[in-house]
Amino acid sequence: MAEQQSFLVSATHVAQRLDQFLRAELKGLSRRELLSVIQSGHVRVNGRLASKSTLVQPGDRIDVGGIPAETGPAADFEVALRIIFEDEHLVAVDKPGGMPSHALRAGERGTVVSALLARYPALRGVGYRELESGLLHRLDNDTSGVLLAARDQETFEQLRAAHERGEFEKRYLALVSGRAVRRRLHGYLTADRRKVRIHADAVTGAKAVSCELVSSEPHGSFSLVCVALSLAARHQVRAQLAAAGHPIAGDSLYGGAQLPGLARHFLHASEVTLPYGRKRLQLSAALPSELERVLSSVRD
Repeated sequence: MAEQQSFLVSATHVAQRLDQFLRAELKGLSRRELLSVIQSGHVRVNGRLASKSTLVQPGDRIDVGGIPAETGPAADFEVALRIIFEDEHLVAVDKPGGMPSHALRAGERGTVVSALLARYPALRGVGYRELESGLLHRLDNDTSGVLLAARDQETFEQLRAAHERGEFEKRYLALVSGRAVRRRLHGYLTADRRKVRIHADAVTGAKAVSCELVSSEPHGSFSLVCVALSLAARHQVRAQLAAAGHPIAGDSLYGGAQLPGLARHFLHASEVTLPYGRKRLQLSAALPSELERVLSSVRD
């Protein structure tokens, strides 16, 4: 059901555009939703219909109707995040394993996006889908490591375009079965709702994918590999390593070995390098302590 709210403009808002004023007051609405409310004639200033460019003055009463019920993620003040980098345009977090990147339904909490919204309210609605507000890419629930979010629409569009052009470089650390060697992996990816499959040859509807094993350290019957790529499709790293005969430890979906003390798959987004302004920005996250303990156990 649509809601109604009223606001009294304070002395700090002199000749401010209506849409800017409401953007700050109605943090639960995306830019698109706010514009729709104004254009549909649901906003009145001192009883008169107003446009987005109407200038409001101290003492003005603003009545807003037609506010849609909550459709986006909730701001979650209970979730702590480790911030790797932040400025006025970009924030990078070290996502813990087991935390979803974003909500799947309105009001869902306990995600990276919901925690970011509690800290950066203006991030709401940035991007293409409000549930994924600000996110420039995603990580699987059980994958830890560097996750980026844009804090404004212009930055989002610029960096997403650079990402789609392959100008990001991503590196993942994975503990895999067997003695892996440095090499490039090629394949063709198909997907269903549950998992993806890697084919050696092109098939109808498949996407060509590749990644590179840039380093490999033996640890008993396992190897700690560093995987580099620019664009990562859903489950791509997990599926490509499994298809190459080196499934990730703890990854039951793709045949990974189960290890004591490992409650998730051993995959960590250790580094992202991206074009930012006139330089390349390199962001990194150390291997989490729970994965370090597992690594020590297989090494011993």
